[in-house]
Amino acid sequence: MSAFATAIDRTRAELGDNPRLRLGVWVIVAILAGYFAFVVQADRVDVSATEFATADARLTRGRDLLARQDWAERLSAARAMEADLGAKFWRAPNEGLAQASLRAAVDGFTARLALAEPRVDLGSSRPVADADGLWRVQVRIVGRGVGPSTLRLLHRVASHPQKLVVERLDLTRDRGSMRLEVLLSAYFLLDDAPGTDGQEG
Repeated sequence: MSAFATAIDRTRAELGDNPRLRLGVWVIVAILAGYFAFVVQADRVDVSATEFATADARLTRGRDLLARQDWAERLSAARAMEADLGAKFWRAPNEGLAQASLRAAVDGFTARLALAEPRVDLGSSRPVADADGLWRVQVRIVGRGVGPSTLRLLHRVASHPQKLVVERLDLTRDRGSMRLEVLLSAYFLLDDAPGTDGQEG
């Protein structure tokens, strides 16, 4: 510790005796201070420039939107798209009738197919997360048939007016025919969805 104190005393003495050395030290301190101030200021300038560019882009988009004259047409197109999308959802007053409606629809188009030992079973029924009033109802179709029957079934699923989603399709050869198992999902808008519970079917 004494050696350190001696070095400090020696440095003070040299700075006191040598004006040029003092000036040099102050110049170094000023350069370092200026450098750090410049770096901090440059970072602030970069942040400000980024914020300005973002605000300018938003302002430009806003001006472009205000300058448009086709708002009525765009609104009509959006409403038509919403109506078209809404028509693809199934509708039912409650979960029980949703399951019955899906079961009846699937029974209807499987009955006209040449499937041996056809069976339609209800699957799970539960609300869709982050979509109030929207429920997913599932049904499973099992049967045996030949290739054309399977293709006709898939065509009827794909062309149904309300949206049907094929979650799983299993085809296995069984005694000279094809065993078919399809898991379908339908999305229902329920009138009393807040008061219903999802149950396994």
